[in-house]
Amino acid sequence: MFFSTHANNYAPNFAKAKGSYGGLHCYYSDKLFGNYKPVNDNGVVLGNDDEMYDIRLLHDSKNEFFAIGGLNKTKNQRFVGKLTLPFKIKIEKDKVFIIE
Repeated sequence: MFFSTHANNYAPNFAKAKGSYGGLHCYYSDKLFGNYKPVNDNGVVLGNDDEMYDIRLLHDSKNEFFAIGGLNKTKNQRFVGKLTLPFKIKIEKDKVFIIE
């Protein structure tokens, strides 16, 4: 299950135990209603809340995954509002990471 969120949306107890990161997250389970576990030990695939405000995962016909994000603000705190270039996501069991 992939989703994006902001660091301030974390439950306080969870944030204290695992940290809080905005960006792209992923949890996995063998069952739809099963016990979900975080990938990468903390659930974070791309922790860049300050750079992107939303990230979408795309799947192509070659069974490869790509992500695209909405750019947030410049260093001067000016809203950008444009999409990033697609970047490749690699999924290997309980590890999910970006290929640069």
